[in-house]
Amino acid sequence: MKLKAMFNQLENFIKLAVTYFIYKLKTSKMLRGMVMCENLTIRGLQEYIKGFDHQPDKKNDYFLKLIEEVGELADALRKNKRLNQTGNIKGTVEEEMYDILYYISALANIYEVDLEQCFHLKEEINREKYKNKDVRA
Repeated sequence: MKLKAMFNQLENFIKLAVTYFIYKLKTSKMLRGMVMCENLTIRGLQEYIKGFDHQPDKKNDYFLKLIEEVGELADALRKNKRLNQTGNIKGTVEEEMYDILYYISALANIYEVDLEQCFHLKEEINREKYKNKDVRA
């Protein structure tokens, strides 16, 4: 049961983070010269971020920012601070999830990791590992 709940939480986290990232892009004044669409892919997200923020010599800084953002997400979750409740994105679960997704993507770019490919490869392993268990229902 705990594994099922963890998968559901992870799935919800990814959906929220991607949804907020799209929102952030749509409401920004400048898209840094790139056109984004509603059908954003993980690979597209990585390419977008790499287009304006790719500094391999700062990989440790990116990692520290990721850890910082995880702490900020923990605080927002503890306070249950949500965008739909506050009307302001600052300090909300949605903002912190966006920030985490951003730094994960930036780190993946530095290490030349295709997160979309990793997703598919890991899903194959999980399907085999949990083939007789209903972990996602």
